[in-house]
Amino acid sequence: MRDTLIIVNYMRSNPPIIDDYVHGMKTRFKKIYIVNRNTDSEYENIKDIEGVFIREVRKRDRSLLLYKSVIRMFSRSAIKDFFSCVKLKQFSLKWLVSSAEFYHTVTLLRSVLDNISETRKFPERVSMLALFYTSEAFAIAELKQKYPALRTVSMAHSHEIGAFTSQVRPIIGKWFMQNKLDSICFISQRKMDTYIETICQPLDLPTENFKLLYWGSRYEEFSNLPKRTECYPIIVSCSTVEGLKRVSMIAESIRISKNRELHWYHFGDGAFYNELISQVDAFPDEVKERIHLMGRVPNSEVKKFYAATAPSLFVNVSTVEGLPISVMEALSYRIPSLVTDVGGEREIIEDGYNGYVVGKDITAEELAQRIDEHLALPDDQLVQLRNNAFEMWSARFDLEKNLIGYKGELQ
Repeated sequence: MRDTLIIVNYMRSNPPIIDDYVHGMKTRFKKIYIVNRNTDSEYENIKDIEGVFIREVRKRDRSLLLYKSVIRMFSRSAIKDFFSCVKLKQFSLKWLVSSAEFYHTVTLLRSVLDNISETRKFPERVSMLALFYTSEAFAIAELKQKYPALRTVSMAHSHEIGAFTSQVRPIIGKWFMQNKLDSICFISQRKMDTYIETICQPLDLPTENFKLLYWGSRYEEFSNLPKRTECYPIIVSCSTVEGLKRVSMIAESIRISKNRELHWYHFGDGAFYNELISQVDAFPDEVKERIHLMGRVPNSEVKKFYAATAPSLFVNVSTVEGLPISVMEALSYRIPSLVTDVGGEREIIEDGYNGYVVGKDITAEELAQRIDEHLALPDDQLVQLRNNAFEMWSARFDLEKNLIGYKGELQ
């Protein structure tokens, strides 16, 4: 019986799915290790749970292990990557840099993973999960080669299988991983189909271990919530503030909206957060007072806000997505959503049923018009959209249900 789970994550500092995984898997595994690049204070919700251990990549190793990373650049897998890039006419200096970063991260992760004793002593009792289908997945694939009794699974989201600005990243390491990992779980059918068509078929990569397993969100109930007395409509958004998320477009749509009672709440910060603040500060006072930039807020507080205020619409106009958990969370609180037609958004939102799917090239003026049209709908249609939002979440994106599939893959 497998009683130890090792979760490997280097790409993002404590993404919310780690918390969900730990709580969801704790009843299945006696020990859970989290291997990450940086712990700091990011694991407040789980680091004190009995049986949960956090292992970080030591900063001093990031330079000391460079020589091992250079050696990896001449491995069979790296050479295979090189010929794949040549075949797809994508070889460039950018590929060399991306490949070096990739294999250096693998080296750093292995420096931690190799020191977890359960892997060496009882591989038949250990399951490994890479949260992203990149260096994390390659590291556990190498361990699978060394200890065949291990169970190795990787999730596959968006950027690891279809890069934002370059197509070199999806190629690196994939031949080796797809031949070694037990299972690769795509969180979106559309992303899996695109990856197979653009990468696997041209390079003749195996796909037999591909699975579609939707991720999901956890619904939280709150008691004694204050009753809302305001009657103005509210729209919400929740994301990092960076270029591809286009939060500034939402701000501009509020400025030009014809609904002068509309309030907008945004949860999240990021590289462009100060620019967003400056943008809003330049708006007329009548508009500024209806815009609420909440910054980074604990996930439970965001959900509590949804439950207490019943926003009219959730908005996500990102140019790139996998399958956003933020939209799932909105649906679970009966909030219809407006999303762009990217990634797996159409697998969450059915246009006109539980929200709206708009083109990626939507403008602020068009967004303002779509928001105004939604708010002008008759009450019975708004209620139906809300009910449909919850039904979609319950049927397809309830985390408690979907974790059953992931537990099965990790057996």
